[in-house]
Amino acid sequence: MKINLYDFDKTIYDGDSSIDFYLFCLKRHLKIIKILPCQIWFAIKYKIGKCTKEEFKSVYFSFMKYITNPEVEVNLFWKNNIKKIKSSFLKKTVESKVVISASPEFLLKPICEKININYLIASCVDIKTGVLLGKNCYGKEKVKRLNEMFDSYEVVNAYTDSLSDLPMLKIAKNKFLVKKGKIENYNEIIADYEKYETFEVGKLDQRDNIEKNMIILGISRKLFTHSLPLVIAEQCYEKLLVDARTLIMDTKVIRKQ
Repeated sequence: MKINLYDFDKTIYDGDSSIDFYLFCLKRHLKIIKILPCQIWFAIKYKIGKCTKEEFKSVYFSFMKYITNPEVEVNLFWKNNIKKIKSSFLKKTVESKVVISASPEFLLKPICEKININYLIASCVDIKTGVLLGKNCYGKEKVKRLNEMFDSYEVVNAYTDSLSDLPMLKIAKNKFLVKKGKIENYNEIIADYEKYETFEVGKLDQRDNIEKNMIILGISRKLFTHSLPLVIAEQCYEKLLVDARTLIMDTKVIRKQ
């Protein structure tokens, strides 16, 4: 079975659907604001490593328990926000379309059905309580969930806006990065990153460190549309030149000996 993989937020959807849905509900149900202090507290705890992403998301979506008809609310949200779905992803393809996202399944299911997505893999969140049921569908978990859904498959194309989806991109034949409405081929960057990862194992000598730094600098130049800021780029290249010069001098000394 041939499939195309799509991240949702900032890839198919122009923005973060979880944040937009929260703000949409807040305007219509002001009582939700009473849990804002708890949400902020858990956001801080998550940032400093004192709670898991799953614990934070359960608190974040706890506002759902204040909404009487959550299914109706979700449908109203998409009626107002379907315009934020990027039309370039709505074209018919030979491959089956699979949306795979960390956002709640209850939130994405109606819109995925509307735009003819064949399969949806997302975080399981209780629509009535907001409690996250199971693991957050993020990073390596996306590939795990994909393997649980399909016995046999071939990923032809994968689209995302984030490096957190590297596990998903690695299993795709063609990899694409979506930035500011533009779709860029990501294959070369992934190949460079895999080469960079080979330097993470074992003790590195000076030559290895130089090559490693050159690879990561090259990746950063490709990721940023207008390259790195000039000052930072100059500092990086100066460091590489100093390292290279030191390596050459050390090599000459060793040869003389």
